Amino acid sequence: MAKHVTLADVAKRVGMAPSTVSRALRDSPRVTPATRAHIHQVAEEMNFQPNFLAQSIRNQQTDTIGVIVSNILNPYFTELLRGIGDELTLSGKRMMLFNTDEQADKETRFLNTLTGQMVDGLIIASTGGIDNYDKLTQTTPTVFVDRVPNADSIHHYDAVLTDNPAAARQLTQRLIDAGSKRIGFIGSQVEFSAVERLNGYQLALTENSLPMKRNLTRQTDYTPAATAKALNELQQQEQIDSLVVADSVILSQVLQNLKGRHQLTSLKLGTFDYLSWFDYLDIKLVAAQQSTYAIGHAAVTTLLNRIATPDAPITTQRLDVTLHQNF
Repeated sequence: MAKHVTLADVAKRVGMAPSTVSRALRDSPRVTPATRAHIHQVAEEMNFQPNFLAQSIRNQQTDTIGVIVSNILNPYFTELLRGIGDELTLSGKRMMLFNTDEQADKETRFLNTLTGQMVDGLIIASTGGIDNYDKLTQTTPTVFVDRVPNADSIHHYDAVLTDNPAAARQLTQRLIDAGSKRIGFIGSQVEFSAVERLNGYQLALTENSLPMKRNLTRQTDYTPAATAKALNELQQQEQIDSLVVADSVILSQVLQNLKGRHQLTSLKLGTFDYLSWFDYLDIKLVAAQQSTYAIGHAAVTTLLNRIATPDAPITTQRLDVTLHQNF
């Protein structure tokens, strides 16, 4: 009967420490490519079959990070995941990804799955509909990105966010500087980031002595019908001359609703996220480009620091935006 080959056997053959061999077999960037290739070759020649699950149980680490996003169709999250994925790869970690479609019940189910899989940490873009994260995340180190479930959570969890109030204030100020007087706002019903952006929009109105009327703001649940209703009410009842929308998903729905109308060329728009196809729009637009890739990168760095030093002070990082304007 053939002898069972162990990690120690491979380490002895290549003349390296078992920990180095283990990292090489996991393709950790901490081991040079040449050394990794050599160890992989020797392990194959010796017919070594690594048992990473057993190692994870012994070490109480899986080298896996759970990532939950709320809307994979939103281009923001595509870029965010690039930043997260690239930094995890450099750190020798794997990603387990779930998309909630803005549904709190899905998020709850996915959190239970991830903690059951003993992931080393969690990066979450919250749906905003959960208030018992302490119970759901258990003792798993957690970082929130893009949005946190509520204002109080900022004091209990690390977070990496866009400076939403400042960015919305800047967007609105650009519209005011262009002569806008009746500026509407459409945002999400539950998102923490949308609430912060609403606050920034309102601050700009106040600073410029413009009326801050409740009738100038509307909420949407991201369905095209709800967004169309909000837009039509603002245009027909409030005669807005400009509109701030909380993200690019809502903007796409607004543009679809305006298609073929005179308002498409007369209405000025302010939005979050800057996408390449904005350059081809025949509309006056100012867009806040978020540091999305950097947010993903910083989220991983923050999480790994939290894993290494669980008792360190809670941190909240807010990244600036870059404004793009075509008028």
